[in-house]
Amino acid sequence: MADRQCSLCGQFYTDDEGHDYDICVSHCYDQLEQARIDVHKAIDRLNDAYAHVNEALRIQKQDWWRKVKGQK
Repeated sequence: MADRQCSLCGQFYTDDEGHDYDICVSHCYDQLEQARIDVHKAIDRLNDAYAHVNEALRIQKQDWWRKVKGQK
């Protein structure tokens, strides 16, 4: 049973079998690519949030929504 875990890639291994750094590098590249994807998604969400705030501020400056709200 594996009793060690690589701090770089997260793979479990034993002292007897050792750690395969070819696989380790591959896993690290996979983690890097996933992090890039996550960052791009976060940037998209941030840009959307800015756009939503700007649109809400634009509408807030107008009076039509106050009149519609008061009619309900």
